[in-house]
Amino acid sequence: MTSFRVTAAAILSLLAVVHSEPASAQTPNGGIASAAVSAVSIEDGVSASISGAIGYRFNPVVALGVELMFVPRLTPDARQTPIPLGAFGFEGISFPSPAITTGNEAGGHATIFTTNLRLTIPTRSRRLSPYLIGGGGVGTVTDNLHYTFIYPAVVLTGPAAQPVIFPPILPPRTESITRTTTDFAATFGGGVSFLTSDHWSFDVDARYIGIFGERDAQIGRYGGGITYRF
Repeated sequence: MTSFRVTAAAILSLLAVVHSEPASAQTPNGGIASAAVSAVSIEDGVSASISGAIGYRFNPVVALGVELMFVPRLTPDARQTPIPLGAFGFEGISFPSPAITTGNEAGGHATIFTTNLRLTIPTRSRRLSPYLIGGGGVGTVTDNLHYTFIYPAVVLTGPAAQPVIFPPILPPRTESITRTTTDFAATFGGGVSFLTSDHWSFDVDARYIGIFGERDAQIGRYGGGITYRF
């Protein structure tokens, strides 16, 4: 019964916000600034991202702006792992190539800069403002990888064709590699702004962000933030 009352109160509060009238009319044009914190699904993992944007509203429907998004951690792409050479021998001594393993514990990060067109969908409510957004720009992805080279034992074949195995002549060796690429990025999506005053609003949205080029990445972004209208 208590949960029902809480749910009903939340619905009534939301309806009151949606249908209430603002204290004064908003200006049809002017500058806008926003910030958001989102969850991003990238590669085979989920991370967090922060973003900021500034722009200008030409009229109540059309706005143009630039946005910078930073993903502090992502799973690096290990598709360029070195391929070891095959085994070779010299005068009865076999020297197999080292085994190479890849560790992605070091992770990576991404920075995406886009120019976006935002179209506000007119509604009868002056508090509820759905919108569509899309644009293009560049995305920079940095992958940090650890490669470990494991040297196998050395096999010596004797005169009686009986192999003699010696321990590896070198211990395992680990190297760190950092690879940074910059490619074309595109984004599109939409959301809803809940206007709390003539200048402030709370936004929730969902975006698709794609990076296309040497380092492809497909990103789904879901989050919320605040917007200030000048």
